Order: sequence, then C-alpha cells, then structure tokens
Amino acid sequence: MNLARTSLHRANPVDLISLPCFTPMFCSTLIAAAEAAGAFASAPGDPVPGHEISLARISPVLYENLESDMGERIWPRLQEEWELIEYRGINDAFVIRYDATTGTALRLHHDVAQVSASVKLNDDYSGGMLEFPRQGFTNADIPVGHLLA
Repeated sequence: MNLARTSLHRANPVDLISLPCFTPMFCSTLIAAAEAAGAFASAPGDPVPGHEISLARISPVLYENLESDMGERIWPRLQEEWELIEYRGINDAFVIRYDATTGTALRLHHDVAQVSASVKLNDDYSGGMLEFPRQGFTNADIPVGHLLA
C-alpha cells in the first residue's frame, strides 16, 4: 500500500479505508492513560463484550476534543470516498485490551453504525488482530496510529 501520494488508501475499494489519524507517540500516551485509569471492563449489555475503557471515562475533555477532531479532520477525508455519510458525532470511543488473562478475542460481529472505525494503537503484540473475513483483510500491515474505517 502506497501512502506517499495521498496518505489515504483503500483496503477494499468499497468497504474499507485506512488513513493516518494519530501519531505513534499519542497512541503510546493514550495506552498509558488507559492503563493508569484502569477499570477495563465490559460495557453492560454489550453483545460483544471486551475489556475496554471509554475515552470519556479517561478524560471527558479528551473525548470532546476527539469528537471535534474527527468531525473536522477525519470525516471530510472519509466523505471523499463515501459521499453520502453524515457526521453526527461519535457514539463511543474506547481503548480495548487483549491479554491472556482477560481474553484474546472477540467473536465475529459487525458494529451497528453508519461508520465504524478502529485506530491501531500499538504493534508489539501477537494475536489481537482486527480481521475482516469477507474482505480478506486484517489490520496487521496498517501502521500504528492509522484509522481503519
């Protein structure tokens, strides 16, 4: 995948888009903040429970700034490819943790959202890969800090 030309590339022309979102340093800081806040848990009623912590719980100001940043910087880039999407804020943003003691996988599922996205926060792990079986794609080769929508 060549990022040099536009910094936007498609994993699949119809379904998936990856683009730079956060710096690796910000990703490391976000992981550290999540670990310091603790309280990784499954959200009540979550049909696909994972060990996660909401950014709103880590810092409401961080969450508000992320929501603003997504609307101003990221969403217009997504609209270049998906013209009909509308930005109405973020439903949730969280850091999810996988480890041998708390769980290593989520079951195959789809999110109920107009657009769902994931930012790769680190790559010093084995397992825990985000997989898209229908598209035959994973986030394994996506750089740290890139958003996959």
